[in-house]
Amino acid sequence: MIKDFLNYIIALGLFLASSVFILSCQKELNQADIDNTDIIEYVEANQLEGQFTSSGLWYMISELGNTDLPTIDSKITLGYISYLLNGNSIDSSNDTTLTLKDAIPGLQEGLQLIGDGGVIKLIIPSDLAYGPGTYPDVPANSILVFDIFVKGDSINHDSIQAAIDKAIILKYVEEQQLDGQFTDSGLYYVIIEPGSNNHPTSYSEITVDYFGYLLNGDELDSGINLTFSLHSLILGWQEGLQLIGTGGEIKLIIPSGLAYGSGSPSGIPAHSILVFDITLDYFSI
Repeated sequence: MIKDFLNYIIALGLFLASSVFILSCQKELNQADIDNTDIIEYVEANQLEGQFTSSGLWYMISELGNTDLPTIDSKITLGYISYLLNGNSIDSSNDTTLTLKDAIPGLQEGLQLIGDGGVIKLIIPSDLAYGPGTYPDVPANSILVFDIFVKGDSINHDSIQAAIDKAIILKYVEEQQLDGQFTDSGLYYVIIEPGSNNHPTSYSEITVDYFGYLLNGDELDSGINLTFSLHSLILGWQEGLQLIGTGGEIKLIIPSGLAYGSGSPSGIPAHSILVFDITLDYFSI
């Protein structure tokens, strides 16, 4: 009788242990499935073309870079922006160096896919990021998105900055639901009112109303009925104002390379992207 009771207790213990193990595995499997579904929906909604690795990491390589790829022990200098699937910003840097083995698993895997000069988008499932843990501005079980640009001595850093700016502008445009387009130089514009058929040239005198601000909404400058020589203004204005005529209205999102670059006039941070809402009141050729 006692022996039968002990056997029953042992069997019950094994059953409970196996049940806990199965439930634990099912929970992990469910989170992986949830992440995979959310990533697929995000990729389809944003019309991205990339692929998954066997670990569940999604990546899209825009530029492979140097064919000499890093290893887990490599030190990598890069620029990046990171955010959640809902667009909430996590972190960004134009120039940071990390030892790959110290990074989260998704970055460890993804950054070994490109070399110096490479450009990659990574969508990292939660189990390759912080899992059920939390990080500043990162809730538990969050999927992370990274737009990354690996730097190297042999690459054109202006091109890297332009790529960083474009990724940031694209994110801003999506958040603000803007319907515009890029020029070949990287200037983004939305023509609200085209104005007259005649447009200014780079040497025109222009009279404008305008409001300028950073992507975070901080005001830069504004004016009403002010006159400038177009060729004396930043490149983004020179290009953008030639797209409308008298009475025209335009929104310009100007990458840093067409604004002040690494300079910081009047307290504008280096490498700032600028937004201007402009009405062209008059111009003389």
